[in-house]
Amino acid sequence: MLIRTAPTGKTAPRLINDLLDHDPRYSAKTGRNLLADPAPKFRGNGSLPARKSPSECRHALMKKEHQTNAPISNDELPDELTEYKVAAYCSTCLYHFDITVDFWQRKDRQAPCHLSDEFNPLHHLRLVKSTNAREYREKHGVNKYDTVTEAHRFVCSGEKCPLVVDIKISPPRLSHSILSLILDTSKMDMRGRREIKNDPDRYQGLPPVKPLQALGYLRQYLYDAKGAKSRTDLKKIARRNKKYMLAFADECDELFEYLDFIAVQDDALEPEVSVFHVLVPKHFADIHFQGGAQLLLAAAYHNGR
Repeated sequence: MLIRTAPTGKTAPRLINDLLDHDPRYSAKTGRNLLADPAPKFRGNGSLPARKSPSECRHALMKKEHQTNAPISNDELPDELTEYKVAAYCSTCLYHFDITVDFWQRKDRQAPCHLSDEFNPLHHLRLVKSTNAREYREKHGVNKYDTVTEAHRFVCSGEKCPLVVDIKISPPRLSHSILSLILDTSKMDMRGRREIKNDPDRYQGLPPVKPLQALGYLRQYLYDAKGAKSRTDLKKIARRNKKYMLAFADECDELFEYLDFIAVQDDALEPEVSVFHVLVPKHFADIHFQGGAQLLLAAAYHNGR
């Protein structure tokens, strides 16, 4: 864990710009972290390295509405109990960003910076702690519901400002290896042709499913699953369904099991036909379990865009 006590920092607008330019996939390779590292000193023409390479992502963040609690207006004033959170994902690289801003942890400071304050119009944010993926796993354990690439804490250097900013960056919820099951055109074509060959009468007139179609089906399953509020709301997916068989068949069990779908028997359907439905704890009101599963489903849904 990196602990910094140096007074160097950055204003809130600079922090936002650094966040949008920081691509965690390249930090380990370059040894530089735009978000956490202080800006390099200018020592004459040609002394500064390139801010980032053309291959690094300039994030296009999309807000997750149901996980966000942001100020209602620019005129809203925080008090000693205020905490805001913005949950977002990048529509390009699919990384997730959780940004929490609170005014309650540093109780000895109760005068937040404000544009109307001539001496403290802007927050000046100083990095005080950074955690990498290994350190996070060692502290919290391996948990597919809570995967972190890096996390940083900043505090405002204003003498009376209580502001604390926590930024947590997480990788895409669906890995390339899992997504390749439905994004690889050749795999999809072979899967569809095999099912059609095994039962030509049943699939008469139907072509193999394209990756974009399979992704659309998966997104709909995730949308239905994350929206379920009780057991009675759970929508089941018949594995015998033509659409399901052509798109996923048995080859994609790993994908659905990772997303906490389980195979169960349903007496309402044909004998010995199993279906997938969302994994539900013994007590559906188990907030800890349901919260983690719902967040995973929501994140995977966004990563399927």
